[in-house]
Amino acid sequence: IEAVYKDLNAHGGIYGRKIETVLEDTACDPAKGIAAVKKLIAQESPDNPLSDAKLAEILSGEGIPVARRTVAKYREGMQIAPSSERKRAAARARQHEF
Repeated sequence: IEAVYKDLNAHGGIYGRKIETVLEDTACDPAKGIAAVKKLIAQESPDNPLSDAKLAEILSGEGIPVARRTVAKYREGMQIAPSSERKRAAARARQHEF
């Protein structure tokens, strides 16, 4: 996986943003999984928020095997909106910038 990230970064990253490897291990502890989801959402681009499926894919790639539905439950439990709503909120905020 690290080689793929290096190659992507060598070609400008994704939408001009470099990929950073963040490794997390829940050790079968839901609290650690929730923290990992919260951390990824906090680091995401407001203009291109991560979907539950993408969050699950990233976490699985980092050694935290988790289903999309589990990510959704964690996100809902933290009262974080789905990616589509986060994207709309970012667009509305940009409209009101001075």
